[in-house]
Amino acid sequence: MIRDWLSFVYYRIGALTPLDLAMRSVACMQFGLRKRDTRLINVSRAYYGGALQTLRKALLAPTTGQAEMQSTVMLLTFYEVNH
Repeated sequence: MIRDWLSFVYYRIGALTPLDLAMRSVACMQFGLRKRDTRLINVSRAYYGGALQTLRKALLAPTTGQAEMQSTVMLLTFYEVNH
């Protein structure tokens, strides 16, 4: 199940979509925490804010698929829990 989800996410990364920004925020946060790099942690916060803004726009004018929005929310929740 996780492998299927990771495959789903992998092929949607590369644009400035809510999912992409959420994935970037989680990745930067994890690397920043692991390396104790405050610059990366700050970058993760900027991506997180961007993900929230683009998710809000996607929810108001839904052109983004349901599965992509759910994945975005899962990643943003992961960010909140681990930040």
